[in-house]
Amino acid sequence: ALIFLPLAATMFIPLFLIKEKSTKDGVTVTETQAKGVNVFRSFAFAFKNKHFIFWLFTASVMNFGLQLFLSGINEFFSSSGLNMALVMASSFAPVPFTLQIYNKLVKKKGIKFGFQYVLLMFSLGMVLMFFCRKLPLEIMLPVAIGCGIIVSFAIGAFFSITYTIPSQLAAEENARTGICASSMYFAVHGLFEGIAAGLASGVMLVWLKQNNGIPYMTLMIAAACMSAFVLAFFLPRSIALLGKE
Repeated sequence: ALIFLPLAATMFIPLFLIKEKSTKDGVTVTETQAKGVNVFRSFAFAFKNKHFIFWLFTASVMNFGLQLFLSGINEFFSSSGLNMALVMASSFAPVPFTLQIYNKLVKKKGIKFGFQYVLLMFSLGMVLMFFCRKLPLEIMLPVAIGCGIIVSFAIGAFFSITYTIPSQLAAEENARTGICASSMYFAVHGLFEGIAAGLASGVMLVWLKQNNGIPYMTLMIAAACMSAFVLAFFLPRSIALLGKE
């Protein structure tokens, strides 16, 4: 319990992501009038948006790696003899602080740079975790904890990015057409996330277990994240510069 106590601080993550002006002291936030449409037209609007479709593909590749990590990391630790509690604590406890670095990068360079930064850090942590297995037992755990700290620079940002970009694309659709289809954007995004999670945990992880491939799982996670890193270079400018001040 004491080891995981610092994880309670991750509940404060949303406070670092709020960008809206306060409504305290009578300050109000005006909303753009938007026309609602039925579910079928909303579905059509979402799939006609080429930028959204490209983002779905990019996010699905990223989520494949992330979900493989979340669903299979216990198998990896079981096969390596590492202390899962300490390594996972080192991955999640620093998140409120590492998230500040991500926010500063986004403000300075835009969300594309921040997205690629977290993908690179996560991939680096996964690759180093693979080689950690080959180290002598006396230094394996300290190095694994170091890998966990590297991963912490990406963990919190992953979950914020997946909601920020669909919101921006829905807002652009609203400004361009006057149609509000934001709920469908999030629904479709969630569907593709679920498909990626199913492929990662229900197909790839099972295959790795059956073929003694668990030791190589972190390399596959890194490969998926680096694929998303490359795809991010082709994100449209309206998304790439999102968040830049």
